[in-house]
Amino acid sequence: MPSNNDISIQKAALRKLMQNELRSMDVEGVKAKSEAACLKMFEHPAYKLSKLIFCYRAMTHEADTEDIINKAISDGKRIAYPYIMGSSNMVALEPADSDAWETGVLGLKMPNPARSRLIAPGDFDLAIIPGLAFDANGGRLGRGAGYYDRFLKKTGAMRIGFCFSFQVVAQVPIEAHDTLMQSLVTDTICIKTI
Repeated sequence: MPSNNDISIQKAALRKLMQNELRSMDVEGVKAKSEAACLKMFEHPAYKLSKLIFCYRAMTHEADTEDIINKAISDGKRIAYPYIMGSSNMVALEPADSDAWETGVLGLKMPNPARSRLIAPGDFDLAIIPGLAFDANGGRLGRGAGYYDRFLKKTGAMRIGFCFSFQVVAQVPIEAHDTLMQSLVTDTICIKTI
């Protein structure tokens, strides 16, 4: 069994590899693959049944969720987004309107807390989660801060990893604190993981 130090080294190497792969994508590739992944998400039973969705806004070169957000709103679903508070805490905020946004940590577009409603993690029925790498057993490699792992431990929502197909690897190094995804959606697949 690998030690925590070995797993940390493996995670760092996989993070670097995936960050390089993502940075090598051109704008058209990101757009086309994101659109295809969003179409796959719309086929997922958890999306169809959802009423309140926890969903991220994409960073550059990340699988873009704007089509999901726009369709969910037009379908009458509610959406809340991650908001980073301090160095270790993430909460979910539902913006009051389309102007209730600000630039937050890491340059991410986040809801303005003064113009948003705090949503309890247990209220969600679907969580769409970004990552650098995923595997078919539900493994997820994030960026290393642990925000999503800590948040997802508090929710019973269906956890769907959302990424590009090349981000699906044979095995993601996992530690005890890592939260597994229950399903995985990419530009080419929509599968149950656990």
